[in-house]
Amino acid sequence: MNQRLDNNSLGENYQLHWYSISKVIGRGAFGITYLAQDTNLDRLVAIKEYMPEDFASRESDNSINPKTGEKKSLYEWGLKRFLDEARTLAKFNHPNIVRVLSVFEENNTVSKISEDSIVSMNFWGFTPRFFSQMDNDFRKFIIDNSDNMTA
Repeated sequence: MNQRLDNNSLGENYQLHWYSISKVIGRGAFGITYLAQDTNLDRLVAIKEYMPEDFASRESDNSINPKTGEKKSLYEWGLKRFLDEARTLAKFNHPNIVRVLSVFEENNTVSKISEDSIVSMNFWGFTPRFFSQMDNDFRKFIIDNSDNMTA
């Protein structure tokens, strides 16, 4: 199953590099954030994909196509800044900065891979650091059932 929730997000179970998309966990002006399973290291990660919906759209082959004219220039400018930001953040190792594990270009865009603590599950008082140290199965259980639970 690779069903999209909308025209611009990747669908559930879409395989991006060796990451299997689980669900959209956030979106903003310049990107979409997904919860995904790293099938190489068997762990949950967060993927932030550069996808400024005002400047681009997703094609049927899942590639990103910038709009024309000034919007194309803005898309390309933002893409470079997004990549530069990911590379800069990857150099930091601090408890208050989400750790960037990888960054790569695919589908005519950039995807930044971070620890799943970016999900910021300050969920029932769990700090991101505590949450990231939980057993992977328990963390997955919490995330999968978060829509049905209350604090």
